[in-house]
Amino acid sequence: MAFGGLFQLPIEVYTIIRWIIFCSCGLALFDYIKLSNNNRNIVIILCVIVLIYNPLIPFYLSRDYWVTVDVVAGSFLLWLSFVPIQTLKTPGAVEELVENNAKAVDNSLDKLMIIMLKGCVLSFIAYFIVQLFFGK
Repeated sequence: MAFGGLFQLPIEVYTIIRWIIFCSCGLALFDYIKLSNNNRNIVIILCVIVLIYNPLIPFYLSRDYWVTVDVVAGSFLLWLSFVPIQTLKTPGAVEELVENNAKAVDNSLDKLMIIMLKGCVLSFIAYFIVQLFFGK
């Protein structure tokens, strides 16, 4: 629902999105307070999301700020939906999971950069050959 706020929609739809995110994060907050005594970071982030999306005393931000808030909140909630519940019961497990994901993302970005570099070099060579034979 947070990603739905990225589109140009009537104000009533944004109000509905606020209510849905507020209620669902509020319920999740109570579950995570009971579940994860050792992982307070998730509880704090959920509290911030509940406060920002609060429809009773709303925050009035510009469109640019809301896009940023929607992307950050949506990304966090999407990530949180894939974290196994058993992971949250052990101390430091979330930090370890984030560290392992960061290493995997870093390795993937390294591979992507190598592919892009090879593509640029091959494109330059192809451009040079075309200019050599067909250029004026």
